[in-house]
Amino acid sequence: MKRINNSDSLVIYDDNGNTLLKIRADFNSDVMIMKIDGNLSADVSHDFEDELFAILTVADKIDIDLENVGYISSVSLRALLSAQQILDEKDNSRLRLINMTKEVYKTFKEQGFNELFIIR
Repeated sequence: MKRINNSDSLVIYDDNGNTLLKIRADFNSDVMIMKIDGNLSADVSHDFEDELFAILTVADKIDIDLENVGYISSVSLRALLSAQQILDEKDNSRLRLINMTKEVYKTFKEQGFNELFIIR
């Protein structure tokens, strides 16, 4: 795998040059919007976790846009849960999952995670 990281995005490619995951982060007012393109499979889940925790160091309000995610691994779910727990300890903070696909929502619901997050 190959990682290319620039000022506002991370792109991960497989050995054949195909894009596995793209993560883009932008501030909109006081909210960090983290846009995910690709599946949050086990292969890229640690990269996702690293990016999420980096964002936690600079933002207390985070929207994660899952519109272009068709699958989320248990490792990625655990990363989201850890981030939520960190934000729960801070005043005026929140983690919101937006534009979730039906497939990903099904995974959240099966695991009971739909009760733990703000999903819009």
